[in-house]
Amino acid sequence: MSKFSSWKKAGTAIVATLMTVGMLGACGSSSSSSGTKITIFNSKVEIESQMEDLAAKYSKEKGVDVEVYYSNDTVAAHLATKYASKDPYTISMVDAKDIYSLAEEHAVDLSDQDWVKDTDYAISIDGKTYGFPVSVEARGLIYNADAIKKVTGKEFKPENYKTLDEFKDLIDELKAGGMESPTGVMKEDWSLAGHLLPEVYEEQEDPDAFCHELKDGKVDLSSNAKWNSLMDFFDVMKDNNYAKSSAISAEREVTEQKLAEGEIAFMFGGNWDWSVLNQYDYT
Repeated sequence: MSKFSSWKKAGTAIVATLMTVGMLGACGSSSSSSGTKITIFNSKVEIESQMEDLAAKYSKEKGVDVEVYYSNDTVAAHLATKYASKDPYTISMVDAKDIYSLAEEHAVDLSDQDWVKDTDYAISIDGKTYGFPVSVEARGLIYNADAIKKVTGKEFKPENYKTLDEFKDLIDELKAGGMESPTGVMKEDWSLAGHLLPEVYEEQEDPDAFCHELKDGKVDLSSNAKWNSLMDFFDVMKDNNYAKSSAISAEREVTEQKLAEGEIAFMFGGNWDWSVLNQYDYT
């Protein structure tokens, strides 16, 4: 079995991505002869079957009709279509950023709910709570330790690679050993924006202040150390990408399979990629 792990920069840790569930306005629920109907939008394909099983179990035990839906469209585009057709979901599981963009117009104020006082991660806008947290996820540089060892002949220890130059040296060693393109960069621009770019502001001394200054046009990214550091790292990933000549063809599942089977050694992703990675056995 391959050894997969998430190699994260100090400071991002496991609180990097916060998924939030919000009770959305117009509710999208209705009464039926069998009782209440609840529709749930699940934005995480890797837990689709588990969500459907849980909905069926809840429906059977509580007499409530629960239906779970998933879409291959981006969350923003899909929900915009649902609202435009006046057929919204009762509950939507989305990223925090989607709560901020949709809540004021569409969501129900949950401020009076008992759970609000028990969490520091509720999503609030202008004093009104619109979303509650359901999971915290890890993201970072995922590696195949077995594949690296096979090429280099050495046990891979991520703590030995603390600088970009050290990482570049390893990439060069892998290429010299026969791994033509050691990295994978998936084509989804929304994923790069939502998972990679946030490191720029997360690692600032005052992330909130930095975001406000960036929005107001007061930040010169060209001279920002964190921005340049991340872009230098991305350049290395991009230059050694297996799909370098056709980046738009780098499908998520293909990239995950290449990592799992040892054709590449690194990809930037998160724990959500595990549902595909663990389908393959690298020997």
